[in-house]
Amino acid sequence: MRSCSTRRVRACRSSATNTRFRSRGLAVSWAQLTVGDARHVPSATVPVTIRRTDHELNLSTRTPHGREAPKAALLIAHPGHELRVHGWLELTRPLTFVLTKGDGAAGHSRLASTTKVLTAAGACSGAIYGRFDDRRIYTALLDRDETLFLGLLDELVTSLVEFDVNYLAVDAEEGFNPSHDVCRYLAEAGVRMASRLSGRVVSGFDFPLVGPPDDCPEELRDDAMRLRLDDQALARKLAAAHNYPELQGEVASALERNGAEAFRVECLRPLASSGRRAAGRPFYEEYGKRQVEAGRYAEAIRYDRHVWPIRDSLWRRAGLDGPS
Repeated sequence: MRSCSTRRVRACRSSATNTRFRSRGLAVSWAQLTVGDARHVPSATVPVTIRRTDHELNLSTRTPHGREAPKAALLIAHPGHELRVHGWLELTRPLTFVLTKGDGAAGHSRLASTTKVLTAAGACSGAIYGRFDDRRIYTALLDRDETLFLGLLDELVTSLVEFDVNYLAVDAEEGFNPSHDVCRYLAEAGVRMASRLSGRVVSGFDFPLVGPPDDCPEELRDDAMRLRLDDQALARKLAAAHNYPELQGEVASALERNGAEAFRVECLRPLASSGRRAAGRPFYEEYGKRQVEAGRYAEAIRYDRHVWPIRDSLWRRAGLDGPS
Protein backbone atom coordinates (compact mmCIF):
# COMPACT_ATOMS: atom_id res chain seq x y z
CA MET A 1 0.00 0.00 0.00
CA ARG A 2 1.14 3.50 -0.74
CA SER A 3 2.14 5.79 2.08
CA CYS A 4 0.81 9.18 1.09
CA SER A 5 3.10 12.14 0.62
CA THR A 6 1.78 15.57 -0.22
CA ARG A 7 3.29 15.42 -3.69
CA ARG A 8 1.86 11.98 -4.43
CA VAL A 9 -1.66 12.79 -3.26
CA ARG A 10 -1.77 16.01 -5.24
CA ALA A 11 -0.45 14.21 -8.32
CA CYS A 12 -3.13 11.55 -8.00
CA ARG A 13 -5.83 14.17 -7.67
CA SER A 14 -4.61 16.32 -10.54
CA SER A 15 -4.64 13.29 -12.85
CA ALA A 16 -8.31 12.44 -12.24
CA THR A 17 -10.10 11.57 -15.45
CA ASN A 18 -13.74 11.50 -16.47
CA THR A 19 -14.07 7.84 -15.57
CA ARG A 20 -17.46 6.43 -16.52
CA PHE A 21 -19.59 5.11 -13.67
CA ARG A 22 -21.93 2.17 -14.03
CA SER A 23 -24.77 2.30 -11.50
CA ARG A 24 -22.53 3.94 -8.91
CA GLY A 25 -23.52 6.57 -6.35
CA LEU A 26 -22.62 8.31 -3.10
CA ALA A 27 -25.59 10.15 -1.63
CA VAL A 28 -25.24 13.10 0.69
CA SER A 29 -28.87 12.47 1.55
CA TRP A 30 -31.11 9.60 2.61
CA ALA A 31 -31.60 8.61 -1.02
CA GLN A 32 -31.25 5.01 -2.14
CA LEU A 33 -28.34 4.98 -4.59
CA THR A 34 -26.15 2.19 -5.87
CA VAL A 35 -22.40 1.74 -5.55
CA GLY A 36 -21.08 -0.46 -8.33
CA ASP A 37 -17.62 -1.26 -9.67
CA ALA A 38 -15.37 1.45 -8.22
CA ARG A 39 -11.98 -0.04 -8.99
CA HIS A 40 -11.14 2.69 -11.50
CA VAL A 41 -12.26 5.68 -9.47
CA PRO A 42 -9.48 8.34 -9.28
CA SER A 43 -7.45 8.07 -6.09
CA ALA A 44 -8.68 9.84 -2.95
CA THR A 45 -11.66 11.47 -4.63
CA VAL A 46 -15.38 11.26 -4.05
CA PRO A 47 -17.84 11.59 -6.92
CA VAL A 48 -19.72 14.88 -6.69
CA THR A 49 -23.03 16.24 -7.83
CA ILE A 50 -23.66 17.01 -11.47
CA ARG A 51 -27.45 17.10 -11.19
CA ARG A 52 -29.79 17.09 -8.20
CA THR A 53 -33.49 16.29 -8.17
CA ASP A 54 -35.07 16.42 -4.74
CA HIS A 55 -32.88 14.14 -2.59
CA GLU A 56 -31.36 12.08 -5.41
CA LEU A 57 -27.85 12.79 -6.62
CA ASN A 58 -26.39 11.77 -9.96
CA LEU A 59 -22.65 11.64 -9.63
CA SER A 60 -19.41 12.02 -11.58
CA THR A 61 -15.72 12.39 -10.76
CA ARG A 62 -15.79 16.13 -11.48
CA THR A 63 -18.08 19.07 -10.93
CA PRO A 64 -19.58 20.66 -14.08
CA HIS A 65 -16.91 23.38 -13.87
CA GLY A 66 -13.99 20.95 -13.65
CA ARG A 67 -13.21 21.53 -9.97
CA GLU A 68 -11.71 18.66 -8.02
CA ALA A 69 -14.06 16.35 -6.19
CA PRO A 70 -14.06 16.29 -2.37
CA LYS A 71 -11.22 14.40 -0.70
CA ALA A 72 -11.87 11.82 2.00
CA ALA A 73 -9.98 10.46 4.99
CA LEU A 74 -10.68 7.54 7.32
CA LEU A 75 -9.75 7.20 11.02
CA ILE A 76 -10.24 3.83 12.72
CA ALA A 77 -9.18 2.49 16.09
CA HIS A 78 -8.37 -1.04 14.97
CA PRO A 79 -7.45 -2.78 11.72
CA GLY A 80 -10.50 -4.44 10.22
CA HIS A 81 -12.98 -1.64 10.86
CA GLU A 82 -12.57 -0.56 7.23
CA LEU A 83 -14.57 -3.65 6.23
CA ARG A 84 -17.75 -2.01 7.54
CA VAL A 85 -17.46 0.69 4.85
CA HIS A 86 -15.77 -1.35 2.13
CA GLY A 87 -17.94 0.05 -0.66
CA TRP A 88 -17.21 3.61 0.42
CA LEU A 89 -13.53 2.66 0.74
CA GLU A 90 -13.39 1.50 -2.90
CA LEU A 91 -15.26 4.57 -4.05
CA THR A 92 -13.22 7.20 -2.23
CA ARG A 93 -9.77 5.60 -1.70
CA PRO A 94 -9.29 7.64 1.47
CA LEU A 95 -6.19 8.76 3.28
CA THR A 96 -6.33 6.20 6.11
CA PHE A 97 -5.28 6.48 9.76
CA VAL A 98 -5.25 3.40 12.01
CA LEU A 99 -4.65 4.01 15.70
CA THR A 100 -3.54 0.53 16.83
CA LYS A 101 -2.17 -2.74 15.51
CA GLY A 102 -5.30 -4.57 16.68
CA ASP A 103 -3.18 -7.07 18.55
CA GLY A 104 -5.55 -7.54 21.51
CA ALA A 105 -4.72 -9.79 24.44
CA ALA A 106 -3.04 -12.37 22.19
CA GLY A 107 -0.47 -9.84 20.97
CA HIS A 108 -0.82 -10.73 17.27
CA SER A 109 -1.08 -7.69 14.99
CA ARG A 110 -3.70 -7.72 12.25
CA LEU A 111 -2.36 -4.60 10.53
CA ALA A 112 -1.01 -6.58 7.56
CA SER A 113 -4.51 -7.83 6.73
CA THR A 114 -5.86 -4.30 6.69
CA THR A 115 -2.95 -3.21 4.52
CA LYS A 116 -4.05 -5.82 1.96
CA VAL A 117 -7.63 -4.53 2.02
CA LEU A 118 -6.53 -0.92 1.60
CA THR A 119 -4.06 -1.80 -1.15
CA ALA A 120 -6.77 -3.61 -3.11
CA ALA A 121 -8.98 -0.51 -2.81
CA GLY A 122 -6.18 1.86 -3.82
CA ALA A 123 -6.16 3.75 -0.51
CA CYS A 124 -3.01 5.15 1.09
CA SER A 125 -1.83 5.18 4.69
CA GLY A 126 -1.58 8.31 6.78
CA ALA A 127 0.99 9.42 9.33
CA ILE A 128 -0.78 7.48 12.10
CA TYR A 129 -0.88 3.84 11.01
CA GLY A 130 -0.84 1.02 13.56
CA ARG A 131 1.36 3.06 15.87
CA PHE A 132 0.29 1.51 19.18
CA ASP A 133 -0.52 -1.89 20.49
CA ASP A 134 -3.90 -2.13 22.20
CA ARG A 135 -2.38 -2.35 25.65
CA ARG A 136 -0.61 1.00 25.17
CA ILE A 137 -3.86 2.79 24.42
CA TYR A 138 -5.63 1.22 27.38
CA THR A 139 -2.72 2.16 29.65
CA ALA A 140 -2.81 5.74 28.32
CA LEU A 141 -6.51 5.93 29.16
CA LEU A 142 -6.01 4.50 32.65
CA ASP A 143 -3.20 7.02 33.20
CA ARG A 144 -5.29 9.85 31.69
CA ASP A 145 -2.31 10.59 29.43
CA GLU A 146 -3.52 13.81 27.84
CA THR A 147 -0.13 14.42 26.21
CA LEU A 148 -0.40 11.28 24.07
CA PHE A 149 -3.91 12.00 22.82
CA LEU A 150 -3.33 15.71 22.26
CA GLY A 151 -0.24 14.80 20.25
CA LEU A 152 -2.35 12.47 18.10
CA LEU A 153 -4.88 15.24 17.61
CA ASP A 154 -2.21 17.67 16.42
CA GLU A 155 -0.84 15.07 13.97
CA LEU A 156 -4.30 14.34 12.63
CA VAL A 157 -5.09 18.01 12.13
CA THR A 158 -1.77 18.61 10.36
CA SER A 159 -2.56 15.83 7.89
CA LEU A 160 -6.16 16.97 7.29
CA VAL A 161 -4.92 20.44 6.44
CA GLU A 162 -1.82 19.36 4.48
CA PHE A 163 -3.75 16.97 2.25
CA ASP A 164 -6.75 19.29 1.76
CA VAL A 165 -9.13 16.72 3.22
CA ASN A 166 -12.76 17.77 2.93
CA TYR A 167 -14.28 15.16 5.20
CA LEU A 168 -13.25 12.48 7.67
CA ALA A 169 -15.07 9.21 8.41
CA VAL A 170 -14.51 7.57 11.80
CA ASP A 171 -15.64 4.81 14.15
CA ALA A 172 -18.87 5.66 15.94
CA GLU A 173 -19.08 6.19 19.68
CA GLU A 174 -21.06 3.15 20.82
CA GLY A 175 -19.73 2.53 24.32
CA PHE A 176 -18.43 -0.87 23.22
CA ASN A 177 -14.68 -0.24 23.23
CA PRO A 178 -13.00 2.89 24.61
CA SER A 179 -10.51 3.00 21.72
CA HIS A 180 -13.39 3.27 19.25
CA ASP A 181 -14.92 6.09 21.23
CA VAL A 182 -11.63 7.97 21.59
CA CYS A 183 -11.23 7.87 17.80
CA ARG A 184 -14.63 9.53 17.55
CA TYR A 185 -13.51 12.27 19.95
CA LEU A 186 -10.26 12.77 18.03
CA ALA A 187 -12.22 13.12 14.80
CA GLU A 188 -14.70 15.64 16.14
CA ALA A 189 -11.95 17.80 17.59
CA GLY A 190 -9.80 17.28 14.49
CA VAL A 191 -12.33 18.46 11.92
CA ARG A 192 -13.13 21.52 14.03
CA MET A 193 -9.46 22.48 14.29
CA ALA A 194 -8.74 21.71 10.63
CA SER A 195 -11.68 23.87 9.55
CA ARG A 196 -10.40 26.76 11.62
CA LEU A 197 -6.80 26.44 10.46
CA SER A 198 -7.59 25.91 6.77
CA GLY A 199 -10.34 28.50 6.49
CA ARG A 200 -12.70 25.98 4.88
CA VAL A 201 -15.23 23.48 6.16
CA VAL A 202 -13.88 20.02 7.01
CA SER A 203 -16.80 17.75 7.80
CA GLY A 204 -16.95 14.62 9.93
CA PHE A 205 -19.04 11.45 9.69
CA ASP A 206 -19.16 8.28 11.74
CA PHE A 207 -20.32 4.74 10.99
CA PRO A 208 -21.55 1.98 13.31
CA LEU A 209 -19.33 -0.98 14.16
CA VAL A 210 -21.56 -2.82 16.62
CA GLY A 211 -24.98 -1.58 15.59
CA PRO A 212 -26.79 -2.45 12.34
CA PRO A 213 -24.86 -1.26 9.25
CA ASP A 214 -27.71 1.00 8.12
CA ASP A 215 -28.35 2.49 11.57
CA CYS A 216 -29.04 6.22 11.27
CA PRO A 217 -31.33 8.25 13.56
CA GLU A 218 -34.10 9.95 11.66
CA GLU A 219 -32.93 13.41 12.66
CA LEU A 220 -29.55 12.80 10.95
CA ARG A 221 -30.80 11.33 7.70
CA ASP A 222 -30.97 14.54 5.69
CA ASP A 223 -27.23 15.08 6.17
CA ALA A 224 -26.08 11.44 6.17
CA MET A 225 -24.33 9.54 3.39
CA ARG A 226 -26.13 6.32 2.58
CA LEU A 227 -24.57 3.95 0.08
CA ARG A 228 -26.29 0.93 -1.42
CA LEU A 229 -23.90 -1.57 -2.98
CA ASP A 230 -24.76 -3.51 -6.12
CA ASP A 231 -24.23 -7.27 -6.24
CA GLN A 232 -20.62 -7.06 -7.44
CA ALA A 233 -19.61 -4.49 -4.81
CA LEU A 234 -21.32 -6.51 -2.06
CA ALA A 235 -19.55 -9.66 -3.25
CA ARG A 236 -16.16 -7.91 -3.05
CA LYS A 237 -17.00 -6.63 0.43
CA LEU A 238 -17.97 -10.08 1.69
CA ALA A 239 -14.91 -11.63 0.06
CA ALA A 240 -12.65 -9.10 1.78
CA ALA A 241 -14.26 -9.99 5.12
CA HIS A 242 -13.98 -13.74 4.57
CA ASN A 243 -10.33 -13.32 3.55
CA TYR A 244 -9.43 -11.42 6.72
CA PRO A 245 -8.04 -14.29 8.82
CA GLU A 246 -7.88 -12.60 12.22
CA LEU A 247 -11.57 -11.63 12.16
CA GLN A 248 -13.23 -14.85 11.06
CA GLY A 249 -15.08 -15.26 14.35
CA GLU A 250 -16.36 -11.68 14.31
CA VAL A 251 -17.33 -11.90 10.63
CA ALA A 252 -19.28 -15.12 11.20
CA SER A 253 -21.09 -13.61 14.21
CA ALA A 254 -21.97 -10.43 12.32
CA LEU A 255 -23.34 -12.37 9.35
CA GLU A 256 -25.34 -14.67 11.62
CA ARG A 257 -26.73 -11.71 13.56
CA ASN A 258 -27.55 -9.42 10.62
CA GLY A 259 -27.50 -11.54 7.47
CA ALA A 260 -25.30 -10.78 4.46
CA GLU A 261 -27.89 -8.54 2.82
CA ALA A 262 -27.70 -6.04 5.69
CA PHE A 263 -24.13 -5.20 4.68
CA ARG A 264 -25.27 -4.01 1.27
CA VAL A 265 -26.01 -0.65 2.91
CA GLU A 266 -23.35 1.64 4.40
CA CYS A 267 -24.38 4.69 6.38
CA LEU A 268 -22.10 7.54 7.43
CA ARG A 269 -23.77 9.90 9.89
CA PRO A 270 -22.74 13.54 10.53
CA LEU A 271 -20.71 14.11 13.70
CA ALA A 272 -22.01 17.55 14.53
CA SER A 273 -25.41 16.38 15.72
CA SER A 274 -24.29 13.33 17.71
CA GLY A 275 -22.00 14.69 20.40
CA ARG A 276 -23.84 13.38 23.47
CA ARG A 277 -22.95 10.02 24.99
CA ALA A 278 -25.78 7.55 25.21
CA ALA A 279 -27.30 7.15 28.66
CA GLY A 280 -26.28 4.20 30.79
CA ARG A 281 -23.01 2.49 31.60
CA PRO A 282 -20.85 1.69 28.55
CA PHE A 283 -20.37 -1.96 27.73
CA TYR A 284 -16.62 -1.64 28.19
CA GLU A 285 -17.14 -0.77 31.88
CA GLU A 286 -19.17 -3.94 32.45
CA TYR A 287 -16.66 -6.02 30.52
CA GLY A 288 -13.73 -4.49 32.38
CA LYS A 289 -15.40 -5.11 35.72
CA ARG A 290 -15.76 -8.81 34.89
CA GLN A 291 -12.11 -8.99 33.84
CA VAL A 292 -11.01 -7.42 37.14
CA GLU A 293 -13.16 -9.89 39.08
CA ALA A 294 -11.58 -12.73 37.11
CA GLY A 295 -8.11 -11.46 37.97
CA ARG A 296 -7.19 -10.62 34.35
CA TYR A 297 -7.11 -6.82 34.80
CA ALA A 298 -5.82 -4.81 37.72
CA GLU A 299 -8.18 -1.93 36.93
CA ALA A 300 -11.07 -1.37 34.54
CA ILE A 301 -11.45 1.65 32.27
CA ARG A 302 -14.38 3.82 33.31
CA TYR A 303 -15.95 6.60 31.31
CA ASP A 304 -16.18 9.20 34.08
CA ARG A 305 -12.77 8.50 35.58
CA HIS A 306 -10.64 7.77 32.51
CA VAL A 307 -12.35 8.51 29.20
CA TRP A 308 -14.19 11.74 29.98
CA PRO A 309 -10.98 13.62 30.98
CA ILE A 310 -9.40 12.72 27.61
CA ARG A 311 -12.52 13.73 25.74
CA ASP A 312 -12.65 16.99 27.68
CA SER A 313 -8.98 17.76 26.88
CA LEU A 314 -9.51 17.13 23.16
CA TRP A 315 -12.64 19.25 23.06
CA ARG A 316 -11.00 22.11 24.95
CA ARG A 317 -8.04 22.05 22.53
CA ALA A 318 -10.51 22.30 19.65
CA GLY A 319 -12.60 25.04 21.28
CA LEU A 320 -15.70 22.82 21.53
CA ASP A 321 -18.18 22.94 24.37
CA GLY A 322 -17.35 20.50 27.15
CA PRO A 323 -18.73 16.96 26.80
CA SER A 324 -21.77 15.87 28.70
